[in-house]
Amino acid sequence: MYPKTMWSLLLVLFWAAPLLGQGLGPNQGLAAGQGVVPPGAELSPPEDPVVVGRMEHLGWSLTGPRARHYVFGGLAVADYVWQGKRRIVTLQEQATTPNPDPEYLYYSELRDGHWWAFRKQPWPDNTYSVWYRPQQNPPSKWIRLQLSRLEMPTVPKR
Repeated sequence: MYPKTMWSLLLVLFWAAPLLGQGLGPNQGLAAGQGVVPPGAELSPPEDPVVVGRMEHLGWSLTGPRARHYVFGGLAVADYVWQGKRRIVTLQEQATTPNPDPEYLYYSELRDGHWWAFRKQPWPDNTYSVWYRPQQNPPSKWIRLQLSRLEMPTVPKR
């Protein structure tokens, strides 16, 4: 029930923006066939991916005890608990990060500006590090939130 709820939330999120007149601009979004797969993961291309507008809804997720992240290229959704409060937020990939580590992908929350870092390659136990940095003045330090497992979606054949 939980994963079905998240996928429903994602579909509503991507359907609602164009209906409200806040659709993706001409240089944003992914064209069909440009889904992003983290390095080290093997994924055979589906025969018929789900495409809504110009976004291909085939991504990957990192799942751990405190958070779940659904990643679709430059956009992601985070479902996590911080300081006893559950949050479901939209993230955007950040290519211009101060002092980036090349081993990580960086995202920031669109509304509150909190930062996330996901390790690109798995550790020997096939887990991925997920780091969190709350938006504060002065900037806070990175906190290792959890070690997550990679989950790849399965596309049913029609």
